[in-house]
Amino acid sequence: MILINNMTNLKILYSITLLFLFENISAQMLEGYESSTIQIEAKKGLNKKNGTGYFFGFTSEKDKSSYTAIVVNKDLINGSENIQLYFNKEKVNESDKPETYLYTIPNNKEYVFNDPNQENKLAFIHMGKIYNELEKKGVSTSEIYMFPNFIEMLQIPISNKDLQELKTSWEKK
Repeated sequence: MILINNMTNLKILYSITLLFLFENISAQMLEGYESSTIQIEAKKGLNKKNGTGYFFGFTSEKDKSSYTAIVVNKDLINGSENIQLYFNKEKVNESDKPETYLYTIPNNKEYVFNDPNQENKLAFIHMGKIYNELEKKGVSTSEIYMFPNFIEMLQIPISNKDLQELKTSWEKK
């Protein structure tokens, strides 16, 4: 398991703080919270699929370390050669226009974890290595991490059961 750097730990802490502050806000208001999603394009040759991934923060049951991942439906990325991630760049000033940073990864075990349980419809895209590479390039992104216990409140279209099974399989590897 790749440990995440201090900058990511601060983002997770900030995300937790925001989520607790907004916990009493209705699910409809939180549903549109765009900073917790990422647009994804999976390509194989000339074929491509577009979809959405969700930023999640987790705490390992084994050693209590923190890690982050993009959770995505397997159907979006299965069979693709490359996965393009469209990160929202962090604004320097409030008046700055939103900018996107395109980052392409290969669809391999170094970046992607598929649950061996074929019935599970979810996959992880590991963020540790991606963050280290973005940091080397001087790219600062603005995502907010969600936690599994917020799935129903935020009306995220993924199964909490599948997410927990995926997390358990990841931590056993």
